[in-house]
Amino acid sequence: MKRKFDRPKHLAAFTLLEMLITLTIFAITMVAVYNLMGMSVRILDRNFGGDTPETQSAILFKYLDFLLRDSRNMTEVTNGVYRVDTQDGRQVIVEALTNGIVLSEIQEGKVVRRKALPMQKVEKIDMEKAASGGRACFRIQVKAHGFDAGRVFLLGYAR
Repeated sequence: MKRKFDRPKHLAAFTLLEMLITLTIFAITMVAVYNLMGMSVRILDRNFGGDTPETQSAILFKYLDFLLRDSRNMTEVTNGVYRVDTQDGRQVIVEALTNGIVLSEIQEGKVVRRKALPMQKVEKIDMEKAASGGRACFRIQVKAHGFDAGRVFLLGYAR
């Protein structure tokens, strides 16, 4: 014959102390998750949205400086499209569009890598090849509402 085990009534539920501890741990966890979500939204907004033309042009200038300081030659392919020959044998096509600049790396006649540098709220991007002191240089001008930035990049020496 099986004996039925009856539980005492005072052990059938959680105590008040157990409930308070559980709710406190749950509340602390939810506050931490809420703070992390708010922080991640701010980081995403700062990185992907709401950039000013000043920030976007600074990123563009830094990237072009890195590319052009290692360049050997630059030729204009068509109006506003330039081919940059680098010291390590790469060819990069620099093309200005209405909403940013596209850099396409070419190897053996094929595009192997493409990088877009988008620029919102920009009215005009002017690029031209020029000469300065006997060296070739590349001038870029970014114009936006209430903002105008330009920079001249000297091409690298042929080694």
